[in-house]
Amino acid sequence: MEPQPLIVRLESIDPVETEALAENARRLRDEILQVEGVVGAEPVPSTETAAGTRSPTLLQDGALAISIYIWLVRPAIAVIRDFLRRNAGNRAQLEFPNGQKVTIEGHSEESAERLVAILKEYEDRADRG
Repeated sequence: MEPQPLIVRLESIDPVETEALAENARRLRDEILQVEGVVGAEPVPSTETAAGTRSPTLLQDGALAISIYIWLVRPAIAVIRDFLRRNAGNRAQLEFPNGQKVTIEGHSEESAERLVAILKEYEDRADRG
């Protein structure tokens, strides 16, 4: 099975300097790359075009594209949730390959329940091959 892209958009809840958000994204990237099954974690190109150019080369602040094997989604998300617990003031929006999105912020029970449902769907899909 090919690695599946999981888009993680790290956002600050409070106003923060772009550099601080970028540093948090770098730290999360370093942590996520330690998870077994993660084959890459690279900045997501922006849909905006840099002034004077024709192609979107700007990076979305705090957004990472993380490629993971479908059956190893849960450990990667555990790292993201732990990172958010240790770095209050941030939230992460996860976008799965099928377009489903969930935002994780603090200890939100609603986002945790939605995340569990999405993970169950992925695990069932992986079991079916």
